[in-house]
Amino acid sequence: MEDAHKTRELNDKGLKLLGDGKFEEALRCFDGAIETGSDMEITLWLNKGRVYKELGNTDASIECFDRALELERKKKLEYKEETVCEPMEMNDPVIELCKELETLNEFDAARIEIIEAIGHFKSALSVPYLIKALETDYSVGRDKIAEILTEMEAFEAIPVMSDLLCRDKDSAVRAACARALGKLGAGDSIEILLDALKDPSYEVREEALVALEQFEEDKHVADAIKEFKKQSTLIFRLKDEKDIEKILYEFGNN
Repeated sequence: MEDAHKTRELNDKGLKLLGDGKFEEALRCFDGAIETGSDMEITLWLNKGRVYKELGNTDASIECFDRALELERKKKLEYKEETVCEPMEMNDPVIELCKELETLNEFDAARIEIIEAIGHFKSALSVPYLIKALETDYSVGRDKIAEILTEMEAFEAIPVMSDLLCRDKDSAVRAACARALGKLGAGDSIEILLDALKDPSYEVREEALVALEQFEEDKHVADAIKEFKKQSTLIFRLKDEKDIEKILYEFGNN
């Protein structure tokens, strides 16, 4: 019990030091906590990985996340072999990260790091939490969440992504959702993607176009893509009058 209390104290102190930018001191706290052999070891390795990421040491950060993932798999395997039927979700490190994400505001520096850590696990348990986070009004990190859900092939996120592509104020989020819908092969979202070809953001229009190109066998989609390409302006790429003449000539012959 005393060791568990010491571990918790060191972890809490490490998190505070991490937030204060005292990364070397934070590392010492997490290392000390890990040495106690606590059942918090997975969380401690994740926190240690976050420190290395802040220090710009990507390799060390990945090693820490991999160690946490290895421990999680080992824990689940042991749990399975014991044939215990009660769910592990309450103590799952991914759930702990997801719940921590829910407590952070848009401007919290740890938000991106936690999102990336959740994505590293690719756990199905995180999907409902990630979808909920995707629906917030926060700007920071939501495009990354869409990317993670796509990598996990979370098809249950398609309705939310379709809705956000239509109405979200953040063009980066709309673009990420268009990209995700394409990669997930969301045929039910074709009409929404077609509407996105009229989006005021160039990036969103381009992502919608790429997403739609896989559905070109559909004549309606093929015609819409052809019309879009015909009417798209290339003015932003022009450098001089010769370029203008060349593009106007090519445009007139399409």
